[in-house]
Amino acid sequence: WFATEYANLRTAFRWAADHGDLDVAAPIATYAALLGVMIESYEPITWAEQLIEPATVVGHRRLASLLAMATQCWMVGRIDQAIRYSEAGQPLFPNSCDGVPPGFVVWFGAIYTNIGQPDRSIEWCRNELASNPDTHVNTRAGMALAMIVKGSHEEAIAAVEGLIEDAEATGNPHAIAFALYTYGVAHADADPVRAREVLRRGLITAQASGNRYDESNLANVLGRLEAQYGDPVAALDYLTSAIGNYRDSGNNTVIRL
Repeated sequence: WFATEYANLRTAFRWAADHGDLDVAAPIATYAALLGVMIESYEPITWAEQLIEPATVVGHRRLASLLAMATQCWMVGRIDQAIRYSEAGQPLFPNSCDGVPPGFVVWFGAIYTNIGQPDRSIEWCRNELASNPDTHVNTRAGMALAMIVKGSHEEAIAAVEGLIEDAEATGNPHAIAFALYTYGVAHADADPVRAREVLRRGLITAQASGNRYDESNLANVLGRLEAQYGDPVAALDYLTSAIGNYRDSGNNTVIRL
């Protein structure tokens, strides 16, 4: 659907933005950016960025959602901008959450996990979990990943307890694949056999739903685990897939991690 309608979405966004119609342009930018990230097509992130200034001027109700989507520019190497968007969006969110896709508030903190400041991500996630239900489990998963980056592996293992079951209850393919990914990463060293099983299941889920974002990340970790504990040939296949996806999409940050 996204590939078929992409040109129409771009035209609709451009028309609305050029005519100052934020009520039309902001939802298009928000949800096109979200779906674009999931299939590794990052242009719509720039649509969200283009609306931040005019939305700020008028105090538009969807400003927080635009900032949340804009934080994902870190994946193409624009780290400083992503941090600015996160810092601008965090204080807005509690009183201006209109339009922020459920489950993706975690993106305000996720940037810090990926630039070596996991404590800030953990703090954001804990505060969010204390005040809002995590019905899509993404916040718990994001906190666990930050704990892994910090080196708090036992805390991460505790944090992912029950995560897969809660994700399955949502029926959401991304929530399920992301939970399986997080669980696999948390158990990668403690139980590599189990971790590979879970990650393979996550990869199947991501591929079946066309979610290249999760597919790339799952293949990346599976490649590392196979290289260390399993089949070197399988490792090459997984890593070739992940690197190819990152390269094709322009994700020059994760490809270096």
